[in-house]
Amino acid sequence: MRRRPLLLALAALLLAGGCGSDPATPRPAAPRGGLEPPLRVAASGEITAIAGTPQGVYVMVSDSSQETAELKWVDAARRVTRIAAVGHDPIAMTVLRGRVWVSDGGLDSGTLRAVDPVSGRVVRSVRLPAESYDLETGGGRVWAFAQDGRVFAVDPRGGSPPVTFRLGTDYDKGAVGLGALYAGGPGVPVLRRALQPDGRLGPARRLPEVNGGLLVAARSVWAADIGDSAAPPPALRRLDPRTGKVRARFPYAQELAAGGSSIWLARNNLVQRIDTARNRTVGAPVAVGPPAAEPLALAYGAGRLWITHVQVTDTLFSLRP
Repeated sequence: MRRRPLLLALAALLLAGGCGSDPATPRPAAPRGGLEPPLRVAASGEITAIAGTPQGVYVMVSDSSQETAELKWVDAARRVTRIAAVGHDPIAMTVLRGRVWVSDGGLDSGTLRAVDPVSGRVVRSVRLPAESYDLETGGGRVWAFAQDGRVFAVDPRGGSPPVTFRLGTDYDKGAVGLGALYAGGPGVPVLRRALQPDGRLGPARRLPEVNGGLLVAARSVWAADIGDSAAPPPALRRLDPRTGKVRARFPYAQELAAGGSSIWLARNNLVQRIDTARNRTVGAPVAVGPPAAEPLALAYGAGRLWITHVQVTDTLFSLRP
């Protein structure tokens, strides 16, 4: 490969924005190349949530000994920037309309905050009736799933209080997309409830039972079943979003993410990619992190998959397709 003249290389660097790490500025993609070196983002405390964007990934770091938490940003060049202190015990995070939404537990149990990542200011604080361990977006709203079977719909524009919907006692997680809300939980069938134009949820339609996570992507519902003694072998199932008919089965997953025209699944320290167009896995599983690791969260951003593990709580791992 020919080397570019030094002058052109310096000009390209200046046009790319120099060495800043403003989360509002798109960053060039890093070179392709599979598994990247581990990235330590928490000098103290532990990673509790991550959320990906096309430009990078947001990371929540909580230090329970100090009862503090920080929102950080990792750009496409894997540079880490502190954005702001947010709450005390963050337990879930999502991104909508340029704002980072963080659900807090502990001292601020039931508080949902919206953070402007450019200024670092909390621009809205919403008090919810219960803690929300799963935050999703869809239909222009933030959906906060509580562990008691309720989901709270929050209008990001403000001006109205959260709307509470009761799904059922055992429903504690969900996904939103394709004009509907999907909810799941241990030992219960997946519920599909259409998003109505007036902001309400339509009647419940029951899909197959799952015990794991849910994801809406590639015009399908992806349902991770970890299995039990009374169920078929654990598997990740691709479901028709309306009928619940199983379109395909894949190896079981503890965590899921969508991005790069793919579905990513993680189990223990293994990560595997599903080509959604061809409806099949791509290559062999890739080992990410120590052998005994268990995935805490996955997120796709800046052209790569980001993984954090329960056993390695201060470090992000990343994998490029």
